[in-house]
Amino acid sequence: MGSLLVIFGGWDAPIVFSDVYILDLVTFEFVKPDVQGDIPSPRRCGITIFIVSNDFLTISWHTATLLPNGSIFVYGGFDGNDASNDAFVLSGVSTTPSEPHQLKWTKVSTALLASARAGHTCTLSSDAEHLVVFGGGDNEGRYFNGTDIFPADKFLNMSTGASFV
Repeated sequence: MGSLLVIFGGWDAPIVFSDVYILDLVTFEFVKPDVQGDIPSPRRCGITIFIVSNDFLTISWHTATLLPNGSIFVYGGFDGNDASNDAFVLSGVSTTPSEPHQLKWTKVSTALLASARAGHTCTLSSDAEHLVVFGGGDNEGRYFNGTDIFPADKFLNMSTGASFV
């Protein structure tokens, strides 16, 4: 299975982006696939980069967490004015070169998640049952030094990446 580099969001002052690009790290083919569903608002000051091959890396203000089914959970961030606590799942990333990407964003209920924040981390626990959020800051200039743990099954169907709350 080839590895894919998926890029979401970013900023080129004064423009803020919510685009998705995918780079196949085997063939070095770079594509901007069509994306359906509830597309997140643009995210500023950093992009999220992650590799779809049972590994992930998050960079700056919002987080992206690779789920066991290959979907990607995006949480929080900064839109240029305010920190956010919105959450989305990006599904349909194909890991087979011959299959096209059929990307779809799904907005996830954030009733159980932490307050609005940016610059935090969000990681799926090793047992894939919890999302662990640490740190970040909010719209009031506060910084968080605590850890919040949320049961993933309360708002994500891990087999499809869809919200059921």
